[in-house]
Amino acid sequence: MAKKRIKEERCVVINGKFCPESKAVISVFDKGFLYGDGAFETMRGYGGRIFRFEEHYRRLSWALEYLEIDISYDSGEIRDLIRQLMKKNFAKDAYIRVTVTRGSGDGRIDIEDKSSPTVLIVVKPFTPYDKKFCREGMTARMSGIRRNDKSPVPQLKTLNYLEPILARREAREAGADEGILIDNQGRVMGGAVSNIFVVDDRGLVTPAEGYAILSGITRKAVLEIAKDMRMKAVESHISIDELLSAKEVFITNTLMEIMPVVEIDGKIIGNGKPGPTTKKISKAYKELVTKETGTG
Repeated sequence: MAKKRIKEERCVVINGKFCPESKAVISVFDKGFLYGDGAFETMRGYGGRIFRFEEHYRRLSWALEYLEIDISYDSGEIRDLIRQLMKKNFAKDAYIRVTVTRGSGDGRIDIEDKSSPTVLIVVKPFTPYDKKFCREGMTARMSGIRRNDKSPVPQLKTLNYLEPILARREAREAGADEGILIDNQGRVMGGAVSNIFVVDDRGLVTPAEGYAILSGITRKAVLEIAKDMRMKAVESHISIDELLSAKEVFITNTLMEIMPVVEIDGKIIGNGKPGPTTKKISKAYKELVTKETGTG
């Protein structure tokens, strides 16, 4: 008879040290806690393998460089700590988050050279989105929050997530699943926590980098897939009218992968069901993940 595994408390890593979740603490003067001064990455583990870890690490490194936060861990060390946590926490299919803050200070907003960054790694079993969203699609609502198209902040995955939080709250209060953010020029930037794609007469269209969007890892993968499938893909501005009149709309991020959107502000998109292009992209993405992680 197989032995029953005793349920153990999950561990996290703080500054290179493993500790139980219930005993994980950071300083009340940590600038990530006080001011959102830091950056993070969310990754997916599939069958014990991290999907596109190096791309996530490069994006985190770029954000930290911009914020002038220097950590002593290289990509190999971070990857090794994540892998150890995946084993310790019995999380082959995993939600992975790496959070880096400027560290503790004297409570002031000033950047202090003596601050030692806090590096937190969390790994837990992945809880997938409800399958009905993939089958039937999500609904969305335009947010009243406006992103500054001249600001570099939306291009960084920082700990200050107030805009996405408010946009998601607006959506949920209106009975929708996701909020859609617009910039101060009236252009569609993406979902509260996702990149956005539309299918229209131009082909597959997504907002261009260099404006108030985060350059998503899944977004990049979708553009690669479109190229491989010889599908016309365009990085361009999307107006509200173009969004609402699109044949198909879908959103992407690391956790949800490819998610169809079938209604925005009460307006039915296409025929109100996930469209053929969305389904093709979703299938191809899953195949890409299987190929790169050796799962399936």
